[in-house]
Amino acid sequence: MNSTTQRVALVTAASTGLGSGIASELADHGFSLVLQDACPAANLQAIAAPLLQRGANVICRSADITQAADRQSLMQEVGSRFGRLDALVLAPAASVVGSPDILSTTEGSLDTVMGEAVKGPFFLTQLAARWMIEQHQRDSSYHGTIIFVSSLLGDGAGNRGDRALVRPGVAMAAQLWAHRLASHGISVHELRTGLVDRPHDAAKALELDQLVHSGVVEERRWGTPQDVGRAAAMLASGNLTYATGNILNIDGGLTLRRL
Repeated sequence: MNSTTQRVALVTAASTGLGSGIASELADHGFSLVLQDACPAANLQAIAAPLLQRGANVICRSADITQAADRQSLMQEVGSRFGRLDALVLAPAASVVGSPDILSTTEGSLDTVMGEAVKGPFFLTQLAARWMIEQHQRDSSYHGTIIFVSSLLGDGAGNRGDRALVRPGVAMAAQLWAHRLASHGISVHELRTGLVDRPHDAAKALELDQLVHSGVVEERRWGTPQDVGRAAAMLASGNLTYATGNILNIDGGLTLRRL
């Protein structure tokens, strides 16, 4: 097993806008990176190329984290290539799009959404947590970080029903792992994003644009993957201490309490 003194982060769904933004910021903070996605390897290589040009240490791994064998082989590769894991960032998969109406939701679509957003990340976290605990037992100064990236959108919306089911599952997973791992020097956080990715539907994008600029979002702009990435890098770097289990909203003031 190779080993490095450089901190190592595993970023899931790295070919998505959020995943690539997070990877870029982590690279700027000096992390070696393992980029995972279930997409073709060429998609990940396109994300990795500019990071490699900037001198980052990056490997790509096409894997499906809903599958136990893929999760095991992914973690084994991180171990064999780097010998350590300091941060796990669980970005949402691109295919978690939800059904247009709960009246048309199928068992297959719900299984896909729950598998990619809840089951896969939960069991990947389990593998990472066991390894992080071992690292802490060997070195009491070791501090690991696990970050669940979720969305503020979709609460109870009938046209995004299966996505709405996902959010409390992700939130509860983050809370459970924060409670379980705090005594082992491992912090767990949830990043909740607001309006970051414009929808592909032009009419919906225009509707949301109008809401953003009307003041529903206090900063009156769309968020960017870089906004989310900076928050993830701050947490992964250990720059927010004594704060495990906290939820950080990256939403431009969308959830700010108003009179």
